[in-house]
Amino acid sequence: MRSIFILFVAALISNQIFGCLGDNDTPMLLNSVTDLSTETDWGNETTNGTTTTSTAVPITPTAAPGPSSSDGPVHARFNYTDKNQFCIMMDATSIELVITYPTEGGNHSTKSFKAPNTTHAAIGSVCGANLTNEELEEKLALSIPYGSEDPSNREVLILYFNFTRNPNITGDKSLDKSQVYEINARYRYDPNFFPNIDKKWSGQEALAHSNGTLKEFVVLKDRSYQCNSPSAIKIDDTLTIKFTGLRTQAFVANNHFDTPEPCSADVQSSDLVPIIIGAVLAAIVLIVLIAYLIGRARMRRQTYESI
Repeated sequence: MRSIFILFVAALISNQIFGCLGDNDTPMLLNSVTDLSTETDWGNETTNGTTTTSTAVPITPTAAPGPSSSDGPVHARFNYTDKNQFCIMMDATSIELVITYPTEGGNHSTKSFKAPNTTHAAIGSVCGANLTNEELEEKLALSIPYGSEDPSNREVLILYFNFTRNPNITGDKSLDKSQVYEINARYRYDPNFFPNIDKKWSGQEALAHSNGTLKEFVVLKDRSYQCNSPSAIKIDDTLTIKFTGLRTQAFVANNHFDTPEPCSADVQSSDLVPIIIGAVLAAIVLIVLIAYLIGRARMRRQTYESI
């Protein structure tokens, strides 16, 4: 009877352990954002001699609005005006920019800041001319305010993501893969934002560019890139971009994110789950075995004593 009681207690312990494993925190919904841009006219773009008109679409926020200067999440959409259809989408829980800049005395310093939730698609974003396999290039330009808390005096950093399906870049002749091969940035060295900046650079425009050497956000056709784990991309010696909770897709055909392809960091994290479960199962088996042996030993002792 004691053995049965011990096995019953062990079963209760295992139920509590698995109950804890099942109560994961609810992940943040990237589409639930606060203060979103409602600007609509971003002008015309010309690609390969063909002019296409594209606009940023006003998105209704699904969460209570917060201060315009608060950090993320970032929620950007860019679409064809004439087709009322998104061509590029990007969501991120957080986008942080780390800038290295020259200071007095020939030294360097770093300044980091997070994109506020007013970040939006801007002039410079380009949709392809159509949604056929002839469409090989698309560009998302993010307008990221920084500096003064006064909206009328804020600086703007423009961050360009160049997406491609060009087989000469992706190496995929079937045009079934896309990637970001270049990320550029344009901003101004505001002396009020960059402390002790070298005077000859104060107020000057700065450019950061990757020279088309990147291979980021690689996905198959009709898939979206997703990376919940923190990640970083070094653009050049002056700029590094850090992402958390990123999901993006170019060459969108259905006005929404397609099936996500996880980044390698997320895959490695998911590989830990079966390891943890296996370890818990092994621990439970060990506990039950020890309890059984202890109970059996006590029963034998009591039997000998009674004899």
